[in-house]
Amino acid sequence: MVRSFFFMITLLSLLIKSTIMNVSLFNEWNVLTLLYDACTYTVILLIVSLVFKKLKRCMYLILNFILTTSILATIMYYDYYQSILTFASILQINQLIAVSDSIYELFSWTYLIFYIDILFFSLFFYFTRQNTSTQLIKKNILPTKIWALTLCIISSLFNIFLNEPIVNEYERAKSLGILQYQMVTFCYDNYISVVGYPAFDPAVLKNLGIEDIEEESKDFFGVAKGMNVIVVQLEAFQQFPIGLTVDGQEVTPHLNEFLAESLSFDHFYQQIGKGNTSDAEFIANTSIYPVGDRPISELVSKKEVPSLPRLLNDLDYTTTTFHANDLAFWNRDDLYPALGFDQYYDKSFFKDEDFIQFGSSDEILFKKSVEELADIHAKGDLFYAHLVTMSSHHPFTLPREKYKHIIKLPARFDGTMVGKYLEATSYTDYAFGHLINKLKEKGLYDSTLIAVYGDHYGLNPKTKRDIQLMKELLGREYHSLIDKYKVPFILHVPSISSSGVYQNTGGQIDIMPTLLNLLGIDVNVQSMPLFGSDLINSSSNLVGTRYYTPTGTYYNEDYLYMPGKSYEDGTFIDLDTLEVQPATSFSINEYQRLLKLLDASDSYFYSLEK
Repeated sequence: MVRSFFFMITLLSLLIKSTIMNVSLFNEWNVLTLLYDACTYTVILLIVSLVFKKLKRCMYLILNFILTTSILATIMYYDYYQSILTFASILQINQLIAVSDSIYELFSWTYLIFYIDILFFSLFFYFTRQNTSTQLIKKNILPTKIWALTLCIISSLFNIFLNEPIVNEYERAKSLGILQYQMVTFCYDNYISVVGYPAFDPAVLKNLGIEDIEEESKDFFGVAKGMNVIVVQLEAFQQFPIGLTVDGQEVTPHLNEFLAESLSFDHFYQQIGKGNTSDAEFIANTSIYPVGDRPISELVSKKEVPSLPRLLNDLDYTTTTFHANDLAFWNRDDLYPALGFDQYYDKSFFKDEDFIQFGSSDEILFKKSVEELADIHAKGDLFYAHLVTMSSHHPFTLPREKYKHIIKLPARFDGTMVGKYLEATSYTDYAFGHLINKLKEKGLYDSTLIAVYGDHYGLNPKTKRDIQLMKELLGREYHSLIDKYKVPFILHVPSISSSGVYQNTGGQIDIMPTLLNLLGIDVNVQSMPLFGSDLINSSSNLVGTRYYTPTGTYYNEDYLYMPGKSYEDGTFIDLDTLEVQPATSFSINEYQRLLKLLDASDSYFYSLEK
């Protein structure tokens, strides 16, 4: 009897916590998911009881603690990434130390309630250990356990088979139950690592709409030929702060001024995977899709990836990248050599001067970078520099002395995430103004192609105050798939005197093809596949995303499409009106084309030799 009590009370405790997790992630729960969760936890508990016969009570407690921590981690992970925690994600636990401030911001002390039962049962087991030992029933229940174990395993396998066709990872996790979903993805990842990806066939690109454009038909082809190149990646920088005013104050006055003499793209979206900022660096320099649930920087070690730096190295450019964090963070010590950069500058170079969050401030990043670039220029060499900012990283905390440089927000923004985000982006804008002034001071501005883009979203409003403030700023509801993932992309070309705003849709995978057009570099996509488009010369585009959205989600010129449990029940959202409509045959065809593009990109990446 006591044995059953220990078993049942642990199972009940885990099911309650699992239900709380499901409600937190999916805003709902259903009986079937609860039953499948019960099967999964029962299998684990039965295995423990069979293996650890004399220590089962202690093992139940340990197991309860481990699974409770997993449930809590899944909730917090989703809160930060809007993605389901998987075993592959756990491999990045070493990255958590660097973002401890962001984790603390997300942590709520109420989460400790999840562990109260473990404390209670520990005390209960301790004080009743003598009494319960004489009450144990000697009846052999081994056959019952084996039957129960077999039944639960069969039920779980049936559930997995039943939900296998679901293409939306979010919906699949909801149907399978989180723990089953995590186990299935773990098995699939290991299966792929063993059997590998199918061989890459360059011919497939033409069938998927990726073709070369003749030079003579390209606008602005070669207008930046022979110029230096600076690409600035802005941390957690979305499109909406640019041009935004609060009570008559500009949030980004320096970027606004820069925009007035540049080309810009109003419908440009993030496409990163699990690697976040490092994924954005990879995409911008290769025009290859990230793989999704694995940071690309973990997979590039000793590979030679065809890239923008390698192409420019062949044209006698000195290629450099500047990032004020430690080079080992997100495995950049593997990423940068794989991309072919000649030189890389990190924390050891900037030495935490004017420290903000993870390293030197954006002001110092820009100041010291320009000094190095001026030295390269003085030697008569061309340079390509990728500058990666950090100061506007979540949780958007700035030292007090920086507030004199930024927007003075009204009192209604005090203590809000929206207010902190606008202040952080305002500071990065201030630092960007220093970059432009420094380039002019060193005589580099008029001989340099400058590209600016955001790496990923920063703001995820949750409180009523934040939601209301965003509605006030935008004049409508903040859209969690369009406003959230829309980032800036700006091009300044000294030889183009006029500014212009392009309305065609693009993403980070289009950065490299667009820069190559301006630089007058013609690449045959059969010999060097580029999965993006030159945005200056494309009238239609298919911008795919995964990880932060279900695999197969895409943006085109008119709408956002996102698959449901199947592609037939997916929905698309009009990019102008934000109205949700049922999927059409065209949107489904585009979805299927995107999946083939993603598969081709993955096959190409994994085919690259080490």
